[in-house]
Amino acid sequence: MARTTVKEEIELDQEAIKVIEWRTDWLRAGGFTKRNARIIGEDTRIDWRYANEVRKNCVSKGFDEDFVMKLIL
Repeated sequence: MARTTVKEEIELDQEAIKVIEWRTDWLRAGGFTKRNARIIGEDTRIDWRYANEVRKNCVSKGFDEDFVMKLIL
């Protein structure tokens, strides 16, 4: 089994940070609050496209973002 070096781990961490920031920015652009976008952006188990669709559909029907977060999480 190959072992990773500290340098490789740091590079992976930097890439993970970039992905989280990108996901968070994308969710913010879709209308999520900064807090909720960060929660979803950091949780890779959540499909960010699905989360955005749920928000769009729920808000158009009068539901607030707290309700959306309950559905997503």
